[in-house]
Amino acid sequence: MKRICLLFMLVTMFSGNVLAFNDTHTHRKLSELAVDKSVIKQYLRDNLDFPNGIDTEFGGKKAMDWITEGSQLEDKPACRANNHFHDPDNNIAWPDSGLSDRWWLTDWICDDHWVCSEPAPYPPEATVSNVTWATGYTEPVPGNRDEATLNRNLWDWESAGDYFYTFLTATDENIRNEHMGKTLRSPGQVLHLIQDTAVPAHVRNDFISHLDFIGRAGSITELWRGNKFEAYVKLHNDNLKEWVDNYGGDVQSETSLTDFWDTDSYTGAAPLPDSDSLGLAEYTNLNFFSKYTIFNHYPYPSKDSTNIGTYLAGGVFPETVIAEDGIPDTTFYIRKVRDGEYIEHFVKPGYFTNDIVRNWNSPEYDHNYDDRVFNRTLQLDEECFKDYAAKLIPQAVRYSAGLLDYFFRGRIEIAVSDTGLYSFIPDPEAVTDPRTQGFKKITFLARNISKKVTDGEETPEEMTGGKLTLVIKYRLSGKDPFQAPFSPSPGEFRYIVKELGDNCTLSSSSFKKFEADLSAAPLPLWATDVYLYLVYRGKLGSEDSGIAAGFKDICEPTPPDLFNVTDRICIYDNIFDAGSEEAEDAVKKYRNADIYPHRVTNIFVRFSSPDNPLYAGSSDYDYKVAEIAPGAYDRHFILPDTADRKFGMSVRAGADVAGGWEQKDTYRHSGIKFSEYVIWKSGTEHQGTELPVFEKFRGSDLSGKFFYFIMPYPESYIDGTALSL
Repeated sequence: MKRICLLFMLVTMFSGNVLAFNDTHTHRKLSELAVDKSVIKQYLRDNLDFPNGIDTEFGGKKAMDWITEGSQLEDKPACRANNHFHDPDNNIAWPDSGLSDRWWLTDWICDDHWVCSEPAPYPPEATVSNVTWATGYTEPVPGNRDEATLNRNLWDWESAGDYFYTFLTATDENIRNEHMGKTLRSPGQVLHLIQDTAVPAHVRNDFISHLDFIGRAGSITELWRGNKFEAYVKLHNDNLKEWVDNYGGDVQSETSLTDFWDTDSYTGAAPLPDSDSLGLAEYTNLNFFSKYTIFNHYPYPSKDSTNIGTYLAGGVFPETVIAEDGIPDTTFYIRKVRDGEYIEHFVKPGYFTNDIVRNWNSPEYDHNYDDRVFNRTLQLDEECFKDYAAKLIPQAVRYSAGLLDYFFRGRIEIAVSDTGLYSFIPDPEAVTDPRTQGFKKITFLARNISKKVTDGEETPEEMTGGKLTLVIKYRLSGKDPFQAPFSPSPGEFRYIVKELGDNCTLSSSSFKKFEADLSAAPLPLWATDVYLYLVYRGKLGSEDSGIAAGFKDICEPTPPDLFNVTDRICIYDNIFDAGSEEAEDAVKKYRNADIYPHRVTNIFVRFSSPDNPLYAGSSDYDYKVAEIAPGAYDRHFILPDTADRKFGMSVRAGADVAGGWEQKDTYRHSGIKFSEYVIWKSGTEHQGTELPVFEKFRGSDLSGKFFYFIMPYPESYIDGTALSL
């Protein structure tokens, strides 16, 4: 048994990476370039509130590194790579479109009879197509899926969605970090799979071309054999970005998940579809050769796609190229001139090609047999690989970036309702423990803003019948946060998770109002750094279990204070106690002057948008205060929006004065917000802190903006000078 194990390890060491682009260099670099083109940086900042974007660390590793590491790990262990092939020929069903010309030694290595201890996880008989391995689908979306493959591959598209959902809804910070890392690693491994379809041998069922001698490696543990095109790309990894930049083009967009691989529209018959409307496997199969499929096995590229007729007629002139060893080489090249991409150095005649050409028009020439011999004399050299790479590498990046965008396309917009608030506490005296008690409901608006791009046009991705979950993220202050000076909470974030339903639909055309009951787990009154996340999982466009998320940074609990200031009066810039002899003497010639303190009664308060005030009244109010004594104040708590950190508050109140008076006013004031980043008016971002300001007024800490109830005296001028309070 020890001998078998040793043999297995040795064979694996020499055969592991014969199946793909180099995993430690090429795939990581391709994925890094894809991230740069993708919206993921913006998504992490704007939708998940990670200001550092792709440089955010999860579990001690940056988001970018999770993705690129995933691109590397997809080839480990080596036998996973058996599932990295897909033939897009429409005559082959996807369950049969995977690798079928495996080398006997590969089957022997991956066969579970020869594994050291446990059954092999990737036995030859379980090999599936690249697209099935990546997505689980055995036919184009919304077709059937292979549950066995979904269960075997823990790093596929479905797994990425599971990890992402767990991250978004978990309440333990360690679990969240772990699953966000997995969320990013999984798409990285799927990117590896889509990138492999930019290798002609991977989409033309040509495993044998991965066994070419590619030169002695630097050490015995490195490969001596592999696919020459992949080896060329590895050798020229420094050119990847240049190829991508020179090619240009937007991120690839597709109408469904499996379309990135295979749209099932290329039948191999004319007229051929536009290359940009194809999946990457179709594009590569249609336009490029692998070593053993030159004018062989596939209808395209055909001889009519090239200028080979001109070459056979002697109309192609030789050219001199500089080989990798620096030695000039004068030779011929056949061009691909139609049926998709134009490729200058498409295929090279070999040493024996001319011998066959000389007999081409001979009556003895057997085209049924000798054409096959002729095709085998044609070669792919470094000039061909250079032209292939200049087109295939950018496509690998375009499709990878598009796939990332597709994964993170689900977005939700959260907005405040017409009250201008997410919540308020109508009876603060009932909050006996502000660390555990507080806001018992959250009201908000939400709409679907998910978009996909098809033919350059943005169209909505509808959300129908999915599970909707509200997640509230906050810290808990260690002391009363409504007393100066405010001190931000250094503690870990806490989470409240509230499921809103299993059959929810979000429209892309209008907002829908939601009210989450938090009575079982209230948002504490002493909460700071409050954020809302809305998570959707379900039907998203053509995807059955898509993920969408929305994020909203809202204000901290804010106390709008209603202060009865009728205990003081200002006359000619002098302050008097209301009702005092001094105050009476100051206005004694005005016998009807009201300079006395008053209880303020029947106070109705209504919240609304600051730009669209709604006035309070006895039948239109959010809460009512029975009475505020002179010199006292009433405090309630609200959760305002942060659109401009303003909220509207309408107050209607009466007083106990003879004849009565009524005050009606609308105020526009700021909510409390602690911010770790301040964006200055210049548009540049500066790291710093912005802390809530509390002002001392009559011995109390008020939140900077407060409301006065003022009596209507004096309403006239005395000696031409206006009196003020």
